[in-house]
Amino acid sequence: MGINGTNGISPSLSSFGTGAAGNGSGNEAQIRSLEKKLTQLQDEKKKAVAAKDQKKVEKLEKKIQEVKKQIEELKRRQKKEEEEGEYAPDGKMVKTPGAGDAVDEYA
Repeated sequence: MGINGTNGISPSLSSFGTGAAGNGSGNEAQIRSLEKKLTQLQDEKKKAVAAKDQKKVEKLEKKIQEVKKQIEELKRRQKKEEEEGEYAPDGKMVKTPGAGDAVDEYA
């Protein structure tokens, strides 16, 4: 059982909320958290390899792959959000796509 009372696998990607504003700052925090978890799993795997515990190595490799997929999905989502709008350093959207880009023609 993991520290947070789960089986040690990071929450599924579907549980990551983007928030009402859909800003990228939440994704960044989740990515950092998952990268930290990935490092821990890789360290644990090294110990399992040294201990020649093949079952544990295989189990950890599956977890590592799951975390890598989650990181990639969050990065992909973050990139998409950045392309769709502009954000201030605090993660709040300052320009919605297309806003202010149109020119009114009344002449």
